[in-house]
Amino acid sequence: MTPEAQQERTQVEELLAAWTSSTTSDKRLCIFAADDGKLHTSALYKLLQSAKGDKSPQASFTWRNKAPPRVQFFAWLLVRERIQSRAHLRQRKVLDNATCEVCSEADETAAHIIFECPFAASFWSALNIAMSRETTTAQLCELAPAPHEPLIYYSTFLLLCCWQLWKRRNNAIFRSQQEPLQMVLRAAREDA
Repeated sequence: MTPEAQQERTQVEELLAAWTSSTTSDKRLCIFAADDGKLHTSALYKLLQSAKGDKSPQASFTWRNKAPPRVQFFAWLLVRERIQSRAHLRQRKVLDNATCEVCSEADETAAHIIFECPFAASFWSALNIAMSRETTTAQLCELAPAPHEPLIYYSTFLLLCCWQLWKRRNNAIFRSQQEPLQMVLRAAREDA
């Protein structure tokens, strides 16, 4: 356990030691529940529907394409910079070091995995998709297609490419497999 985790464990143990259980039933308060405790989902659904406003460009980009659901979910985490990169894990105090295990050149952020890592840069270059050094994962929805890419499925294509880069990164770290560029490009094409 990390020192932070040990400290949190000690705090939880102290709270549990001071807590005493009760035999009375819990009383839950919810504006969507009846007196008998049953939840009225119709009112909740209406509230959620009324909250629909203009969706963010990232949400439309992520959820309104033809990528498989697992890729869409990954993309949602990616554009929100919530994938389990080493920098994200260090921020959550799970790891002490955020250096990329694939290239050892920089901290492994979401943007590093997808755009900046030397393999990722060569991947996008092989596809003739220009990435600037300042591109963030939140800006994926703003990337313009290359002249040879059809616009209608471009968002799906981008997500599938990012998915292949993520899978290659995981294979390199967890299986010690370094797939060559042509193999990853072929996998992206087959997914598309």
